[in-house]
Amino acid sequence: MINTLLWLIVGSIITPNSTSVWSVNHTNRISWDNPGTMHVQLEMLDTEWKSTIDGISFLTAISDNLYYDWNIPTFMSQYWEFPKRIKLTDLQDNNYIYSDIFNTTGLKINQVNNNPEHIFMEWTTNSMNKIYNIYLYPNSTNYFSFKLDDVPIETISLNYNNNEISWSTKDVVEGNYVFVVETVDRKNLDISEPMFVKYEPTTPTTTLTSSTTPTTTLTSGPTTSSINTTGPDIEYNTGPIIALVFCAIIIFICLFGCLYGFKEYYCSDSKIHPGVYVDESWSKNPLYRSPQQNCSPQQNHYYCEIDESLNQERSEGAIRNEIYG
Repeated sequence: MINTLLWLIVGSIITPNSTSVWSVNHTNRISWDNPGTMHVQLEMLDTEWKSTIDGISFLTAISDNLYYDWNIPTFMSQYWEFPKRIKLTDLQDNNYIYSDIFNTTGLKINQVNNNPEHIFMEWTTNSMNKIYNIYLYPNSTNYFSFKLDDVPIETISLNYNNNEISWSTKDVVEGNYVFVVETVDRKNLDISEPMFVKYEPTTPTTTLTSSTTPTTTLTSGPTTSSINTTGPDIEYNTGPIIALVFCAIIIFICLFGCLYGFKEYYCSDSKIHPGVYVDESWSKNPLYRSPQQNCSPQQNHYYCEIDESLNQERSEGAIRNEIYG
């Protein structure tokens, strides 16, 4: 206990500190101010502080200097959400101290949905660089075998600026693969679990149905006709009917006019049939204007017989027994 207190008084870890966010795939220096042979170890908080998770030890090293240069491995990228600290143990007296809690950058693939025609993938990161490259690699690729100069089977997207993607598998040969998502500076990445990829398009199916021919059944009993009152209304063209009515009215008016004119012309009191028009005392025709005319009323007209012997000298051009109007 006394040694520990002395360590706390005279020695401390300089870096990392509480503001440190160290990049993976990058060398970062752990430094302290107490000389001696030190065991340098990384711990992460996973319900409790641990130096290993899933059987993986993140950092264990020995240094006789006042520092240790730590090249943070790629697989640390998937643990960016875990708080971290450095434990420094003096191998001479087993006294130890802790650094401030810090973090490392990383990228984590949260889900990969393998659909028949496409792959949907989503990821999160705490990196300031949020432009990504996305690749397809053989299923044997993992954090410990992955090298930055490995050639992918297929490049899915470059300089992608979103944190999710839906990718068609139409042109991919079926097989087992892993997906790699990395920031364009290649400092943060994650590798998916292996999965079998196969393009299986879903084509719509057409179901043929047999048509049913309606049959008519004759019955001996009385039949009842039903009127479909809900059917479509029948539109009648009333134009021809209106035209016929109009023509009938015109014809009626014409006939009425002809009959009326005929009556006025032939049945007027001013006409004499078949003699010459006369007044009661004289004939309108000057050739026959003579008191010797023998006129007698006949059906509201006067019929005059002209004495030709008295007017023989004026008979030329005379009108005999004709209507004079």
